[in-house]
Amino acid sequence: MKYSLVDEAYKRIKEELLSQKFSEGSKIPSENQLCKQLNVSRVVVREALSRLRNEKLIITYQGKGSYLANPNNFIRYQNTGVFDFETFKSVMDFRTGIESVAVKLAVQNADDKDLSAVKEIHKKMVNGEQDFNQLDYDFHYAIIKASKNVLLLNAYENCENLIKNALSATNSIEDGRAYAINLHGQIADALLKRDVKRVIMLTENNGEYNFARLQEIFKN
Repeated sequence: MKYSLVDEAYKRIKEELLSQKFSEGSKIPSENQLCKQLNVSRVVVREALSRLRNEKLIITYQGKGSYLANPNNFIRYQNTGVFDFETFKSVMDFRTGIESVAVKLAVQNADDKDLSAVKEIHKKMVNGEQDFNQLDYDFHYAIIKASKNVLLLNAYENCENLIKNALSATNSIEDGRAYAINLHGQIADALLKRDVKRVIMLTENNGEYNFARLQEIFKN
């Protein structure tokens, strides 16, 4: 069989994605960027990406971009029927929006003790202490609390059950906890450095990635 431009593009993109430059949930280069990097047409790049999508190595959030995925995420997942996909998306949009505001306020208002509390919860997640979904909720709750804004805190508390259901859905995905632990570690480290832009980027990327992979799961 003749080796085509698509075969070469697929091979090079896959090698790049599996290198140390990317981790699960990372946004991959756009089609335009890949065309320039590989010096091939958009048609070639799209076909190569389609192959990677079929392998579940990447997933796409329409209008946002594509992300490096973990193919294991799509094995043995059982939708418990706690809520539908639209409800899940609403919860993730709410979390992303409220945490983006909370992070900015936390950097301004929180003391080192408030931010260290976030890191301590992450350590408990790593060590397997307590219920993982509860710790996940507590991690984000600590960020909201560090903002010192009562209204944000009340809004988060009022949606506790919905948020925990959403966290349960993502954490029950195969290898979902490993991804969550790594992500929360990055968020905690960025918070301690008071790096607002990085925390917001990590939070928004996570929301988009979770949307894309749960959408893929719910439609099957």
